[in-house]
Amino acid sequence: MTKAAIIRAIATSNLSVQELCEINQAVAEKHRLECALAGGNFSVGDRVTWSSKRGTFTGTLEKINRKNGKVRTAHSMWTVPMSMLQAA
Repeated sequence: MTKAAIIRAIATSNLSVQELCEINQAVAEKHRLECALAGGNFSVGDRVTWSSKRGTFTGTLEKINRKNGKVRTAHSMWTVPMSMLQAA
């Protein structure tokens, strides 16, 4: 099921506020798990890449925090969510 189909199904449903909260909690838990798994795949010194509104960047992972990584590029230091990082 695509993201658009899920959003459309939720918007057109007759779900109660409690049911919507339960769906939100399930999505938040999935996000936490993905972030935790992403953090375990990298080590300090790894070359990584990520994409944002400003474009695609490549740098070296300098520090790993619980949710974010500090990445040094040629010109600056970025704080990037670990779930956005990919091996370069």
